[in-house]
Amino acid sequence: MRRSGKILVTLALVVIIALLARNFIIRGVAERMIEQTTGMKADIGSIDIGILRPVVEIRDVELINPPEFPDREAFKLKTVFVRYNRSSLFSDKIELDEVTIDIESVVMVRNEEGKRNIDQLMDAAKADKKSPEPGASKPSGSGSAPSESSGTDKPPKDVSIDNLTVRFGDMKVIDHYKKPDQPAVYDIPVNMDRSYQNVTNINDVALYIGTEMGLRAAPALIEQAMQNLDREKLDKNLDRIAEQARGFLEKLGVRDADKK
Repeated sequence: MRRSGKILVTLALVVIIALLARNFIIRGVAERMIEQTTGMKADIGSIDIGILRPVVEIRDVELINPPEFPDREAFKLKTVFVRYNRSSLFSDKIELDEVTIDIESVVMVRNEEGKRNIDQLMDAAKADKKSPEPGASKPSGSGSAPSESSGTDKPPKDVSIDNLTVRFGDMKVIDHYKKPDQPAVYDIPVNMDRSYQNVTNINDVALYIGTEMGLRAAPALIEQAMQNLDREKLDKNLDRIAEQARGFLEKLGVRDADKK
């Protein structure tokens, strides 16, 4: 009896350790997957996958720019909360009852060479989509045996979201191009909070969000760009134009009133 009791206690400890470590293991896997997909290193604060409740919560996600960009931060995500329908995991369509995405900030950077981090992010995503799927058949040579298709590859499942909430805090644009020592910095408060119901195509939602972000950011971007004009250079140009005008007037016999 004592021996069987020790075995039960040991098994219970193993189960408890496995449950406690599951989120840590999943976090490491998720960070590697994000880096492979985006080309940027990811730092995830925590991932909590419910055991009794069908929920997933990811907190404090940060994407870090590659070394060729002087600014570290590219993207900060406060939380992603997902509540899903368990039974839908075994069907052809995954049903998500609730999804909340809270984005703290996005930092768009252009380095000295004119490369932008957002372009690198998009290129990495396109390359990931074009990569061959595992088990895909390859063309065979004339003397080789015919290739076999695995026949097990399935198209990705459709996803529907009953309630989607997207919050977006701030955007920052940092431009080092031609001025590495004095980059132009634009702080753009977006402060967007939108909800969508019965979402079946996430790409349409992304298009709406991107369009609204652009409309919100444009006035602030133009205003700050005007404020960041090189005032000293502008004043020198005006002084030079005024001096040329005085010289032209003197040749015509007209003297500056201040010199009389």
